[in-house]
Amino acid sequence: MQHLPDYVHEPQALAGQTIHCSCGLTHTIHTQKIVLAPGAIHQSLESGLSGKPLIIADTHTWAYAPASFHSLPHYILSHDPILADEYTLGDLLIEASVQSVDYLIALGSGTIGDSVRFLASTLHKPFVNICTAPSMDGAASQHSPLIHHQFKTTYPAAAPYAIYFDLDIMAAAPAPMLAAGLADIEGKHVATLDWYIGHLVTGEAYCEPIRDLTMASVALCEQYCDGLAAREPQAVRALATSLLLTSLAMQLNVTSRPASGMEHLISHAWENYAIRQGLSPHLHGDKVGLGTLIACDVYHAFFHTVKMPQQERYAPLVRHWNELTEKADALYALKPLIRERIAKAGGPVTLSALGISRQAAVYGFQHMTDGRPRVTIAHLIKELQLEESIYPSVLESIL
Repeated sequence: MQHLPDYVHEPQALAGQTIHCSCGLTHTIHTQKIVLAPGAIHQSLESGLSGKPLIIADTHTWAYAPASFHSLPHYILSHDPILADEYTLGDLLIEASVQSVDYLIALGSGTIGDSVRFLASTLHKPFVNICTAPSMDGAASQHSPLIHHQFKTTYPAAAPYAIYFDLDIMAAAPAPMLAAGLADIEGKHVATLDWYIGHLVTGEAYCEPIRDLTMASVALCEQYCDGLAAREPQAVRALATSLLLTSLAMQLNVTSRPASGMEHLISHAWENYAIRQGLSPHLHGDKVGLGTLIACDVYHAFFHTVKMPQQERYAPLVRHWNELTEKADALYALKPLIRERIAKAGGPVTLSALGISRQAAVYGFQHMTDGRPRVTIAHLIKELQLEESIYPSVLESIL
């Protein structure tokens, strides 16, 4: 059996794998087919699924549909903006029910993939995920972040039966989407550390091979990311591979822990603020990138200013304090490099550059743990009532 990090060179080989891991758990990839290649979309009707499909796209992604798609049942979302909310899901549920289909095809990354994933789970239908932009890492996820009553939260959903990453289409994606994808990948530096802290505090499962797979994919992306602005093929392939691998890491772990920590929590809080203010949402990865830069400062401030109370809950942190401080320092040392990589790709590295106001930023700090019970550094700060001693100076550094 291969070591999980070795799959960074051949993510397609993870399809359908059951892995008896050194962590003591058995991990399963439910996705049966993975194709990452130029022109992959032309293979997507050969996924192994049979019967009548329903292809779901929007007006932008439908432009990539090959001729073979046009004679099949399809539904094109055309409202603006398209959000993964109750309106979109209700629309799709009615259409899928009327069409009486056997499986679904999501033609589009982000919102379309999240919506179809939840729809497929609800209808107990398999689905194929055709990703059109390397902008986020949810392709293989078994969860869907959805907006319900103007609040974004994550719901259990279905893993795709097959995944297609068409590198030709991805290379032609709008430049901001490439930068957003890179920023999403940079967030794994924070997410994996938050996962370890959660493990120490609560005893939740922590798989080092899955963590290593995640970080190997990050290293691959960072190795070639200087070429993203010029759309160099090797850089686009590395970014797409990294996004695919981190999504597979989530499927292996059954939760989003390997890829989502404080940097995602504050991103979702900013999105909730924008929704309630009637503002157009920004790209997910852009917000995650800013959340990552913030988390670098937060970790440094926490481990250099906080004295943990002598309580049983925090005893594992105290025992590992020196180790955690070293990890926090390493993360803080990465901040200028992360900032430089995102900026070079054309992504925002300040809140003002993304149009996030001070009021919205403060809302993010105040509400990022709402409805999110999994322990992160943000949860520790809230538990210990340290918000006012840590967050104000961090905020000033990112405005």
